[in-house]
Amino acid sequence: MGSNIWQISRIQGSIDRRIGFAVAWKLSAKRNLSSVTNKLPENVTIFSTKISAGQAHLKGVLVQASESSKRGLTLARNSSIDLLMRLTCQSQIKDAMRISGISSIQKIGAFGFALDDEDLGLRIQRVEAVLGRALEREDSLLEMNLAKRKFLRKLHSIPQSFPDSQIADFLLEKSSLLCFSK
Repeated sequence: MGSNIWQISRIQGSIDRRIGFAVAWKLSAKRNLSSVTNKLPENVTIFSTKISAGQAHLKGVLVQASESSKRGLTLARNSSIDLLMRLTCQSQIKDAMRISGISSIQKIGAFGFALDDEDLGLRIQRVEAVLGRALEREDSLLEMNLAKRKFLRKLHSIPQSFPDSQIADFLLEKSSLLCFSK
């Protein structure tokens, strides 16, 4: 499996056999993708890559969503929206959509679940078909960098004294608390 593709059962030691994945593209120009979200496959969501704190963050959100689903602790009826709410650490769908950055986006990420390798390929192809127009696959956009650290610190009010190396952990903790705010 590629570096952005994870067998969920291997991560959390559970019986969940789904595959988690994260991919990214650079579009040729900024676009508003708000209207295409309903055309995406179930269990897949799109977002501006600036809101992801790297692979550990994305992988952690998938594990969290998987465990919560088994316990009936979903944040939204739609699993794609549930993933987006967890990624953005927002308890309101409208806020999660706003923070996702999809209304004016050029660097786009997608992540979610697939049943197997064949389903994974079909899901990624479907996202690419929905995105249409000129796009260039660039998974490195998902990784943490200085600009993201600054953006995420401001967005989530993370103090400067908090270690950079623990930002992904902080965001996962914050998203885990969403179940208690519902």
